[in-house]
Amino acid sequence: MQLAGDAVYKIQLAVAKNPETPADVLAVLAENQDKAIQAAVAEHGNATEEILHQLFPTQQELLERKKNLPTSILERFFNGGKFYNI
Repeated sequence: MQLAGDAVYKIQLAVAKNPETPADVLAVLAENQDKAIQAAVAEHGNATEEILHQLFPTQQELLERKKNLPTSILERFFNGGKFYNI
């Protein structure tokens, strides 16, 4: 958690990309305004459904390619008209 709040960008990004980073730390990093950090959190295997919803507005294109999305995220794509050829 301490490293997630570090002032050095590369440290924050490394924490976001670390496969062992727990969801509570990812939640803190998801609030970061940097798109690369947000993308790393969105791609992370420990990102919770809530975190993915938080990142949906800024990381929609990345989430579109992610596998095994929660149903509620898929519903956001469908309700937004993103998948109209299904």
